[in-house]
Amino acid sequence: MHIGKILLQRGLITAEQLDTAEHTPQTEAAPGEVFVRLGYVSEPEVLKALAEELGMRYEESLLGPLDPKLVEGIPPKLVFDRQIVPIARSNGKITVATANPLALDGLDELATVTGCDVEPVVSPREQIAERIKKLFGVGADTVDRMVGDQFGGVEVLREGARDESKEDLLEAAADASLINLVNQILIEALESRASDIHIEPFERQLRVRYRIDGVLHDAGTPAQIKMFQAAIVSRIKIMANLDVAEKRMPQDGRIMLRVAGREIDVRVSVIPTLGGEGVALRILERGSTHIGLSELGMEGDDQARFERFI
Repeated sequence: MHIGKILLQRGLITAEQLDTAEHTPQTEAAPGEVFVRLGYVSEPEVLKALAEELGMRYEESLLGPLDPKLVEGIPPKLVFDRQIVPIARSNGKITVATANPLALDGLDELATVTGCDVEPVVSPREQIAERIKKLFGVGADTVDRMVGDQFGGVEVLREGARDESKEDLLEAAADASLINLVNQILIEALESRASDIHIEPFERQLRVRYRIDGVLHDAGTPAQIKMFQAAIVSRIKIMANLDVAEKRMPQDGRIMLRVAGREIDVRVSVIPTLGGEGVALRILERGSTHIGLSELGMEGDDQARFERFI
């Protein structure tokens, strides 16, 4: 199926634009992505045209219920790798959203894993990514991989075990998957414009919360993250140049990050609790200490009224 010809027939691009796109190196996996990258069409326009050509339904927004039963028996790795997400499930049929309806291998794999019939609908990638995050939680694919390989031979450090050596903790904290997981937690906080990250240990749960606009919000991390509690705390200690082996005394440190060109200062507090060590991270972006009234999100009339009072 030639997506360029479909767009041309629908009047979404010109013959000249089609010729330019065909002579442009294409590394994108998504159909029609080159036309979006060149600025000829938007992603929704491409997906709508493709869905109509294939006789499939197009869903601009994925606002359906977030029932945990939707993902029962579905490996997070499959969902993250294939970028398909369930939106409905009943009577042996799963309806999934995809931004690439031509990639049938992911749909076939889902049908094999679940034993259900799979009905695809077409949706924008941003909508799919957001729904995946809400259903599976931050870092779910990384945690799933870590559970599967058990740190590639390094013993998983469970809370309650008091005989971990400093070397074990350092080795676990240096694992690539663990580093990626901690990075995901930090990046998600930055993208959410969070001012604080709270990593709170309980007997059967490790809860991660972000403070956004003064209110704490659950990050929705997968339940299995509890298995890696000690390693996560150790990784943060290493980043903040704290003593990994010290678990009985509070520690304070600092992490300097550069993310997408932004310099971020993270103040770290590690606090012993009954459930293990808890961590509080205060995020301070350099150069953002002073902001104008226009950046507070007030409407024009409200801002003018406020300025009169001050």
